[in-house]
Amino acid sequence: MTNPRDYTYEHSDHPSLDNHDPLQQHNVDSTERADNLRVLYQENGLMCRIFLDWRHRVLLRYSVTLGALVLLTKWLFESPQCRPFVFAPAAIACIASFVFLLMDTCNKKLLSFCYSIGAELEGKLSEVRGFHSRVNEGYPRPLSYTVILRYLYLGSTVFFLVLAIALMLIY
Repeated sequence: MTNPRDYTYEHSDHPSLDNHDPLQQHNVDSTERADNLRVLYQENGLMCRIFLDWRHRVLLRYSVTLGALVLLTKWLFESPQCRPFVFAPAAIACIASFVFLLMDTCNKKLLSFCYSIGAELEGKLSEVRGFHSRVNEGYPRPLSYTVILRYLYLGSTVFFLVLAIALMLIY
């Protein structure tokens, strides 16, 4: 028995399928089509909220991780027998900062994908540009939320790397 996920239609790359709209069927009237688009738009909005929540959770976990590593550094520094290992929390913070940067980059890509889908649905639902269309088009801004987080994670990665090396050399 074959796995349905492995199944590919032999003519799936046929040019007639390029402009195929799955909602445009012969028995679907324009009112039902508009209702389907509204449902898709609402679902896309839900996905945006979920990915924004993921981004918030990544930032929260980053803050908690750094706080715990600062406390560990303090404890290692105050214990004379553990002082040679005082560089370890800074090294861990360097790695963690880089991992959180990667996680935020994934969330940003998912959000961008949701915004572009939302913009496309807004174009089909209305002549007026909505939130997703405006965000998807972008606007001149030197410091966006994404840029600030990227500087935070990259700056922290470099800072903790330098700190870990310095602490290793000192102790």
